[in-house]
Amino acid sequence: MTQERRRFRRKLYCVPVMIRDAQKGTFYVDHVTDISEGGLLIHTLHLHAPGERIQVAFRFPDSIRWIEAECEVVWSTLQEDVIPAMGLRFVSLSDDDREYIRRYVEKEEQPVIDDLKDDLE
Repeated sequence: MTQERRRFRRKLYCVPVMIRDAQKGTFYVDHVTDISEGGLLIHTLHLHAPGERIQVAFRFPDSIRWIEAECEVVWSTLQEDVIPAMGLRFVSLSDDDREYIRRYVEKEEQPVIDDLKDDLE
């Protein structure tokens, strides 16, 4: 996707994300790669078809606040020599959470890299 088509500024954001597909009855953990107030990029082997809806939950490492949202899969790719990924658009996200994400993306600081093992301790 070209920068011109992007509606929201994005920021590198590598943290664990919990994903739940209520229709399939599945739950798994993957990693967000970048974030904007409009959605997420997730690298995953658990690809969903465009149009499918899934639930996500993630937190900012500098906060105890959890963001929970319903997302629609906008695109997914499984190609040789490319890390499998899918782009998600927030469908249901509170105004407070959207504003929290917007402020985070606008901050001029180093990208967030978080390790899942810290969440498990």
